[in-house]
Amino acid sequence: MDISSALRTARRLWIAVVALALVGAGVGALVAGLTPARYSSSTSLYFAYDAPADAAPSDLVQANNFALQKVFSYQQLVVSPRVLDGVISDLGMNTTAEDLAEDVSVSIAENSVVMTITAQAANPQDAAVLAQSVADNLVKVVVDQLEAPASGGTGPLRAEVIAPASEGESSRPAGILLGLQLGLFGGLVVGLALAVLLTFLDRRVHSRAQLEDELGLRVLAGVPVQRRPSAVEVLQQPTSPTASGYRAAASSLLLDTSVADAKGLAVLASTEREDSAEAACNLAASVAAAGFNVLLLDADPGNHGVTTRFELDGVPGLVEKLVDGADVGPTATSVPGLRVIPVGRTEGLGGRSLPAAAFTELVEDLCGTADLVLVSCPPVLGGAGYSLTASSCGGALLVVRAGAVTTPQVRAAIADLEETGLAPVGTLVTDMPTRGPDSDPAVRALAGRRR
Repeated sequence: MDISSALRTARRLWIAVVALALVGAGVGALVAGLTPARYSSSTSLYFAYDAPADAAPSDLVQANNFALQKVFSYQQLVVSPRVLDGVISDLGMNTTAEDLAEDVSVSIAENSVVMTITAQAANPQDAAVLAQSVADNLVKVVVDQLEAPASGGTGPLRAEVIAPASEGESSRPAGILLGLQLGLFGGLVVGLALAVLLTFLDRRVHSRAQLEDELGLRVLAGVPVQRRPSAVEVLQQPTSPTASGYRAAASSLLLDTSVADAKGLAVLASTEREDSAEAACNLAASVAAAGFNVLLLDADPGNHGVTTRFELDGVPGLVEKLVDGADVGPTATSVPGLRVIPVGRTEGLGGRSLPAAAFTELVEDLCGTADLVLVSCPPVLGGAGYSLTASSCGGALLVVRAGAVTTPQVRAAIADLEETGLAPVGTLVTDMPTRGPDSDPAVRALAGRRR
């Protein structure tokens, strides 16, 4: 898994990511709205050092610096029990100085002798009373106790309230906005984390890049999603992007010298969830339309995909020829140069497999009558049936349906083919998306050409 894969998944699941972000925003706003409202009120104190009237300028500067140092030391005094115990006593509150300190805050601007005290309470009146009481008790502690001369009299430090506390506003609107923002961010994080998790867990093949980069396979072409899977798209919709994709794959096959030298080409998929018969029919029709003599053999008794698409169900074919020894020949189709041997009546097999030796001999004989013989085989991972038919061919074309098979399954299918002695000439990726993060430039071009 890499970042690009996670981003592709996030783009593919963008609706879920956005939905989770909106749900998070709604939950955050709801929690903030249900939280009891808190009101704040502030008051400001001014601290100064009373210098003599005839003091020199240097003394005045020293007095100002003294006041600056003092005001910062009083910052911690505001929330100390020495001040807050007096507040509790004056207001008759049933609490402790430690708990009350959580509702009181203090701030001082840089190089300033003005202190701002802010108090919070459940209603605006209590907030204002609390802030004013804290200020009054601070002045009392500082002026009358800490800075009072030991010999009595008035001390040199003066503290005055310059902005009395007034009824403050509720912090609920800001809290709701903050809750909405935090919820939105949290939902977005959850959505992206879900995309990363799904990317880690999702081993399916979604693009040709996965086959080329992760498995090192050669991809002949990518074919867009077929609108009518039960039809031969090249014949029914010859101008569709799917038909164009199959014609591009056919061109790659014809240019491959290993295909020309092979005595037969097995067309098969990794699992039963992929329809290799669809690819075999469309490739055969595309090659025949290019002026070649093509013979298509349906060697998948469990699927009948080729037989059904060419409407040859019930017509004697492969089973009758190999099991009963019937003289069955290829059936011509509406496409000049394309002949098909249907699978025949599979009930004649009685649960048995096709005779391997007879099938190999048949493929060799058919190769002498056509430019290209395509054999539609059972899936590689669907049992041992594929090896009896595919091993009679000189090459294999692996059909990979995007989103339906995993990379471990494709890897296992390739390993099984190599053990059989069958070298894949390449892969054909079907059902590729024409838009989105997993789309291929060539496939997008095919879709754009149709529009």
